[in-house]
Amino acid sequence: FFAYGQLKDGSPLRMDHPEIEWVEEDESKEPVHTSRVVPVYRCQKGVGQRWLRSLMHQFLQDHGSLVADPYPQACMEGFLPQSDAVEKLHFPKEPDESHAARERLALNEALKLQQEVRQRRKAFAESVSSLPTSPGSPLAETFIQSLAFDLTTDQRDVLVDIESDLRQKHPMRRLLQGDVGTGKTLVSVIAALRVIACGHSVILMVPTTLLAQQHYQTISKQLSGLNIPVILRTSASHGEPSQASNLPSFTVGTHALLHVKQPPKSVGLIMIDEQHKFG
Repeated sequence: FFAYGQLKDGSPLRMDHPEIEWVEEDESKEPVHTSRVVPVYRCQKGVGQRWLRSLMHQFLQDHGSLVADPYPQACMEGFLPQSDAVEKLHFPKEPDESHAARERLALNEALKLQQEVRQRRKAFAESVSSLPTSPGSPLAETFIQSLAFDLTTDQRDVLVDIESDLRQKHPMRRLLQGDVGTGKTLVSVIAALRVIACGHSVILMVPTTLLAQQHYQTISKQLSGLNIPVILRTSASHGEPSQASNLPSFTVGTHALLHVKQPPKSVGLIMIDEQHKFG
């Protein structure tokens, strides 16, 4: 038998409450509870570690090879097969094997999440239609030509993708990501001009009043002379903006935009800045 525990000094040496496992003479049968990396489970009351460990070990011995892999192995190059990952997660021969098993199962979760996101996007695209938008208006091009600098290659590439999305029959769902100072706001303004030129209003929602004020000042300056109303809506705003003008507007605000009594007419584009800060 194997005995596992902490030896204490003394004469003779002693081991209090050791973990003892009887081992058969057949060397092909490996120990389950001692002399190896041992799994520890969160057991319910009345379910012992040894019983559950033995049950899991016996199941994997008898049926482990039958564990189905949800993805083709050709797509899993560099990762363990599913059956091996399950076995090595519970009974690794070396600690590193359990790490490899966790990586494979974590990949499964990531792929499943990605599939669910794609399915939701497909269902959304099939159930909702967007306002008609034809981005080929000269308004945005006139604005771009008025800039004192040229757009970067990345900015132009992103705008091509956005314009392609705006032509679709379903609403655009796109994440615009970039470091501070790379010109994300400028790209957003140009995209907004594509929509405003088609007669639709635009909303930019941000997490804080300070950021809303900064965007409002920047965008107001950029669009001065284009006859486009730029509106600021925060919790500090009083009253409702005038709706006398039928011109499409560019509204900047915080989550207070969700509670306005008179939302902008014919909203064709909604942008959310720093969405992760909304909670």
